[in-house]
Amino acid sequence: NGMYLVPRTLAKEFVEKGGRILLNTTVTSIQSIVDHSSNEQLVRIDTVDSMNGAMDSFYARNVILSLSKSQLERINWAPLRQGINAPLLDSIASVKASKFFLTFDEPWWKDPAFEAFNLTSGPSISTLYTSQTYYSSP
Repeated sequence: NGMYLVPRTLAKEFVEKGGRILLNTTVTSIQSIVDHSSNEQLVRIDTVDSMNGAMDSFYARNVILSLSKSQLERINWAPLRQGINAPLLDSIASVKASKFFLTFDEPWWKDPAFEAFNLTSGPSISTLYTSQTYYSSP
């Protein structure tokens, strides 16, 4: 549940409509091609299975990528490095992130000394490296 509800629901609907989701698969290259039987512009996606090394190719009308800069840079895809796209790739900034979970014996944030900070539940923004902290009520 929680933060996984949206992607799981979208994935379920995608598969129900005939889509395929491949896990443990790395995209190695993307190429624009023309399907000569239909004269349709397609995209060829070459992949390698990270579990057994098997290589495969898939074809689509469109491709949506949501990857980090380092993942994008590993894909052999000429349009990504040409023309107006080259400076866009260079503009992507990587940010280190981590998650952690803490429990306390006593709810110290409910102490009257911290009342002014309103630490009850929800997000708390910081200028420290943690940036955001979420508090949940029991």
